[in-house]
Amino acid sequence: IYATDNCIDSLNHAKSGILTRTPCKEEALRYQLSGGESSLSQYFSTAYGKLKLVENILQHIQFLRHDLASSIAPGSFQLVMCRNVLIYFNLKLQNDVSDLLFNTVTKNGYLVIGPKETLNSTRLRHHLELIDNDSKIYQKKSA
Repeated sequence: IYATDNCIDSLNHAKSGILTRTPCKEEALRYQLSGGESSLSQYFSTAYGKLKLVENILQHIQFLRHDLASSIAPGSFQLVMCRNVLIYFNLKLQNDVSDLLFNTVTKNGYLVIGPKETLNSTRLRHHLELIDNDSKIYQKKSA
């Protein structure tokens, strides 16, 4: 898992594994409905009165500084999540960043954007299939 951000403070907070909020019942239910075999709580421990992601998961996450506006993609992935970023960009930068994200997703892979975001105005609108409008999950078309 690669977790990227352009803000060093955000990366350092993410590296700590400490959640800013406790997962709600709806998230736990979604975990179960998606095939979770145990409880969502198995992935967390208690630290400083808050939940912390367990170390055996944290050690598999690489936290990297990455500037979407001026960097190349850090690899090729089956799932790319870029939530609540595009809404802050003008149309040209949205197109540039969406192109970067598109080129990062493997064939038949998935791109997830923020719930208030859309790719309808970007050059990619014909190259991705909207799988879930509420969750803004797109799949890269195979052809």
